[in-house]
Amino acid sequence: MKEKNKLVSVIIPCYNCSLTIGKTLDSLERQSYSSVEIILINDGSEDETEKVIIGYLKRNKLNIRYFSKENEGVSIARNIGIEKSLGEYILFLDADDVYHFDFIRCMCDTVDSQNLDTAYSLWSRDVDFILSQNKIIMNKCVNKVNQKDMMKEFLYNKGKIGFCSFIYRKSIINKYSIKFTPYRKTGEDIEFTWKYLCHCVNGAVVNSQIYGYYNNPSSVVNSVFWERTDSLKSIISIEEYLKAYECEFYGEFKKYMYSRAIWSYAKTFARGKRKDLFNRLIMEYDVIYHMKNMWKNAADWKVRLSSLLYCIHPKLFYFIVSLM
Repeated sequence: MKEKNKLVSVIIPCYNCSLTIGKTLDSLERQSYSSVEIILINDGSEDETEKVIIGYLKRNKLNIRYFSKENEGVSIARNIGIEKSLGEYILFLDADDVYHFDFIRCMCDTVDSQNLDTAYSLWSRDVDFILSQNKIIMNKCVNKVNQKDMMKEFLYNKGKIGFCSFIYRKSIINKYSIKFTPYRKTGEDIEFTWKYLCHCVNGAVVNSQIYGYYNNPSSVVNSVFWERTDSLKSIISIEEYLKAYECEFYGEFKKYMYSRAIWSYAKTFARGKRKDLFNRLIMEYDVIYHMKNMWKNAADWKVRLSSLLYCIHPKLFYFIVSLM
């Protein structure tokens, strides 16, 4: 296999990840593509993260650039990673996730060979399965798509793809000054991807699960707390951004995404048996409006059915979902 020489920067923000960062770096050491720089940003970890990283630096030959800073959040850490990166392409990897051994080669070659703006793969929660794979990703798994198709997939099928499963051209990021919003509790990652997609003409989907997502029960996305609603700020920012750049997908995004987020919060608070947060959501937002919207427009029948239950009565929704 002839390897491309274009440098790829992999940005990894690290915060209290001493138990997982080793496996993450191991997956990078196994990569079939060698023109890679790994940028580790230790965001003020309070555990043994730095000790583990320093130990790793001493015993492997990976091209790692390590930066340590006070804790300011993942957005600032990733922005620093972008500023420090030297690669033509940028990938993001969380400190508890892993890559299929052919991930970087596949993503880089897909974009480079077809002169695309981006490409994205599918992800799996089975990290051990991802790590056990040893077959090259074939071209037949790659399908070229346009901007509308990518946006539609990212809007309606986020359960299959995510912000970290995209490859980004640094030239596009720099041209439009795309950054992560500092101190945003949730939603900063999808906001970055949507802003990037706004400037993409084409891309490709790699129909293979080659990103391993570790489902950490203590992570932000799995926590039941009010600050999850902070992602609504990101959704509003995305709407404004798409409108400002006259993106054709603006109307469809505005019609669906905000309501889908409200449904998600109601489900999370009910399933977590947090009646206080569920009632607060009803008090502060027009939940019935958004549930009616989901009942009419959601593609997933489960979302439509649960939304209908809410429209019948919020307590019915809460009771049924809390038993799931």
